[in-house]
Amino acid sequence: MKLTRNIKLGLLAFAIIDLALVVFFVSLLTAQSNRQQLGELRDLGATIYQQSMPLDRFELVDHHGSIFSSDRLRGRWSLLFFGFTSCPDICPLTMMELKPFYQSLKQVKTAPLPQIVLVTVDPQRDTPAIMARYINSFNDEFIGLSGDAQSLSALAAQLYVHHEALAEAVSHDGIESAEQEYTIEHSGHISVINPDGELYAVLRLPHRDRDLLAAYLQLLSNWGA
Repeated sequence: MKLTRNIKLGLLAFAIIDLALVVFFVSLLTAQSNRQQLGELRDLGATIYQQSMPLDRFELVDHHGSIFSSDRLRGRWSLLFFGFTSCPDICPLTMMELKPFYQSLKQVKTAPLPQIVLVTVDPQRDTPAIMARYINSFNDEFIGLSGDAQSLSALAAQLYVHHEALAEAVSHDGIESAEQEYTIEHSGHISVINPDGELYAVLRLPHRDRDLLAAYLQLLSNWGA
């Protein structure tokens, strides 16, 4: 009887040790897999924040003239990019990459389509009507947001977007005048907002449509894991 009890206790101890080893190796493999996935994302220009960050409530105006509040970031994925319609380089180049990215994503039936949102950093010139013309020249399903400078800057700060107006001298027929124009220096990353309306990840420059597609699908996979 005593021998049988000792055998049972021994078997139980081995079972506990085996279970602990299984848990350890599964955790190790999971950590290795996570490191590999994070490395792949970095190669694609994407970084997942260690903890998703809720956004403060905001109200802006979309290119249809309707209110676009933080509530409209809930229930689906969103990609937010800050720029302006008279931007000479980063903005049109980014929009040109987002266009084929979005079209390619439509072919992936299992992946939800995100909202593609351009938020202006130039509210003085970018009215909803101007935003509408600009947005529609790339894809009429995209969204353009404008609003007052304070609200736009508050949202930009939450998404770690730097922007600064820089004065430019204007010349006519080679003669510089006292008239001043301005351009805007701004960050070029894309903020990835998850369906809970939280800042989840960032996509860094340079943006290429194939990398955007691969990164987005990987981000979806990581979020659901």
